[in-house]
This record gives sequence, structure tokens and C-alpha cells, in this order.
Amino acid sequence: MSTLRISKAREKILQTALELFYRKGINRVGVDEVVEQSGVAKMTLYKHFPSKNDLINEVVLKGGELWLQWFMSTVERLASDPEERLIAVFDAIHLWFEAPHFRGCGAINIVTELAEPTHSAHLSSRTRKSDVYNYIRQLADQASLQQPDDLARQFMLLIDGATVNELLYRNQLSAKDAKAIASLLLDHYKKRS
Repeated sequence: MSTLRISKAREKILQTALELFYRKGINRVGVDEVVEQSGVAKMTLYKHFPSKNDLINEVVLKGGELWLQWFMSTVERLASDPEERLIAVFDAIHLWFEAPHFRGCGAINIVTELAEPTHSAHLSSRTRKSDVYNYIRQLADQASLQQPDDLARQFMLLIDGATVNELLYRNQLSAKDAKAIASLLLDHYKKRS
């Protein structure tokens, strides 16, 4: 079997699991459903992912990577200046909330669903969240704001809070409200510089 076919099979499994886990939840999707929906043999799935936990970890990492790419490119498309990009973060999440397939943050969903803190997917989820934090911190650094770590941590609270709030209420106000608070935070850190 060629490396290209192996790579395509692995990607098909990952893409299928990513969509199913996000839409239905990890505990409601079995390996058999991933096999059926991806059109690969069960042996092929286990060749690439020896256990469901291995598949879950890869899905968390892949899903987070894809989301981060989308997020960063959207923020950068919406604003050119680092300070403006910090506020555009909330315009980007508003667009995400409007997506018909929106079902919250995949990392938060996984940590909630797999409540065992020692589960390897928790570490994978923290890694994905750290990537978002690092991007926001980088923007704060580029904008020459004081205490970029504090600002990034507080923005993460706003993003995660807005995400859960939007999932609960579906009122299209969560990102707008978070953006208003983010503007106040930004002014606070500018005043201190």
C-alpha cells in the first residue's frame, strides 16, 4: 500500500471523527460509526489509531490546529494593526458563533465530557487552548501593551465565557458583550503603559 493511500485513509478517519465527535460528542460516537462514516476498514483505523483514546487525542490536536488557523486568518483579515486585531478577536468569534454547525469549543466540550482530569485528552485540550492564548499574548506584545500575560489570560476568560454563553442562549449577543469588556480591558492596559 502506498504512503499516499495511507495518508489519505488517516486523514479521512481524522476528518470523520472530528466532525462526528464535535457534532455528537465523544461518548456517543463509537469506533464502528467512525469506520462506517469514513469508509475505511476497522483494521485500517486501528493501524493508525491503536485505541479510541489515540484517535480522540489526534482529533483534539487536529481540530484545534484547524480552528486556530481559521481564527488567526480571520482576525488578520478583519484588522491590520495588532491593537485592532485584539478587538477583532471578538468579531471573529461572533462569525464562529453564527456558523450553522457551531456547537461550542471542541476543547471545552471534550474536557467536560471526559471529566477525568488525568485523561490524555485534557492535556491535548490544554495545548490547544495555550495556542490561542499565545496568539493573543503575541498581539498584546506587538501592540506594546503592559502586562500582556494578564491581558491574554483575561481575554481567554472572555472568549471561553462568551462561547459557553452563546451555546446556552444562542442570542448572538455573547461576542458583542465580550468585545465591549475587551475594549475596557484594552484601555486599562494602554493607560498603564
